[in-house]
Amino acid sequence: MYVDPNHRGQGIGNQLITRCHATAGEQGFWKLIAKIFPENESSLELFRSTGYRDVGIHAKHGQLDGQWRDVCLLEVLLHIEK
Repeated sequence: MYVDPNHRGQGIGNQLITRCHATAGEQGFWKLIAKIFPENESSLELFRSTGYRDVGIHAKHGQLDGQWRDVCLLEVLLHIEK
């Protein structure tokens, strides 16, 4: 997910992730994963602050503009009681 640059730093990303967790949990999902470019430190920080933990790196996961790119793999377990 991407937040418009003019609206970053206002907690919108945190709200979106939190709502995504709630909705996914209500639908019976147990886990969500995120794949983020290693240099995208602000996104990594945001996801970590909302409960995601680092799982590892997918090396050369896919190509972007003809370059093979690594991605950081993060996960969060949804512990929503029903």
